[in-house]
Amino acid sequence: MSPGYGENKKKHSASWLKKLQQNASLDDYPNSLKPAITTRNSNLRMLPTQGPHFYSSDGDISGWPFDNLQISSVTANTPLIICHLSADKSWALVETSFAFGWMPVEDYALVDENFIKMWESGHYTVITKDKAAIFDTDGRFNLRTSIGQMFPLVREMPDKMEILIAASDENKNAIIKHGFVSSQIIALKPLPFTYSNAVKIANELIDEPYGWGGLYGNRDCSAMTRDFFAPFGIWLPRHSEDQVKKAGTFIDLQNLEPQQKEKIILEKGIPYLSLLWRKGHVMLYIGEQNGRALIFHNAWGLKTIDFDGKEGRKIIGKAVITTLYPGAELYCLDPGGLLLKNISAMTILGPEKQIK
Repeated sequence: MSPGYGENKKKHSASWLKKLQQNASLDDYPNSLKPAITTRNSNLRMLPTQGPHFYSSDGDISGWPFDNLQISSVTANTPLIICHLSADKSWALVETSFAFGWMPVEDYALVDENFIKMWESGHYTVITKDKAAIFDTDGRFNLRTSIGQMFPLVREMPDKMEILIAASDENKNAIIKHGFVSSQIIALKPLPFTYSNAVKIANELIDEPYGWGGLYGNRDCSAMTRDFFAPFGIWLPRHSEDQVKKAGTFIDLQNLEPQQKEKIILEKGIPYLSLLWRKGHVMLYIGEQNGRALIFHNAWGLKTIDFDGKEGRKIIGKAVITTLYPGAELYCLDPGGLLLKNISAMTILGPEKQIK
């Protein structure tokens, strides 16, 4: 990896990268194998640093916000395996069920067998609303919610649920607290996959700002599709290509003309249960309007080219519903960047009878 550029748009020094490599201390990997759980929202990083790495100081996808060191966000109360500690003990290389990377040690607590036994209750709840507050039984703020986040259920009441929450003691060991959460933001897991519930979750996600790798508490395209399906008990990998190629029934669209692709999508796609994929981008097919397929996706932007041949980007920067021809009305849209032209696959995640 080249040193690249930092948040101040200045080149990193060669020593910056060397110090990070030294702190990673991978010669003795793995030096720790312990179970843990996140106690607050965190991020997985490619190297043990919060500082960014960009390929250029300006520009499009080579610059901000595409930090090359960002792997994925991780919500509070996510189980982990601690695989390795950095030389200064301030970072841990951890593995989750969906990604692997460096995390600050203050963001997790170690668990023992008793904690695991209590946490694996077999009865769970799932968050259905973003950025709501969860308080413990003493009324103290504990964390902010993220759609798809899961907690063990203690008991269900008419207007709220009592759940277990993981916290950290002074020795960085996990302890269990209890909290009450309004039924307006939490449900028993899995949430029934009905058309109305699918629309409800999509409405919670629409207009959310784009967040590469989960930066700034937001989502990129694959984080959005992953979190959309999580309340329904449908697990997806973290990355877009894996979501399409490793889950459900794969339909190859690569060598078809655009009109043929849309015809197959309309004929075989199941609204809210079908993923569409082009390299680097995944979308959710949600139905049709006036003979056109509609998709829900969190998109950064559209590639443009002006009369002088200069490339640019028309920024979308949020979760939107579009046809398969977003930006077709723009005079400067790069013809080679048309979305439908570049869609290469569709994956069906469940039978049509699954959605009511």
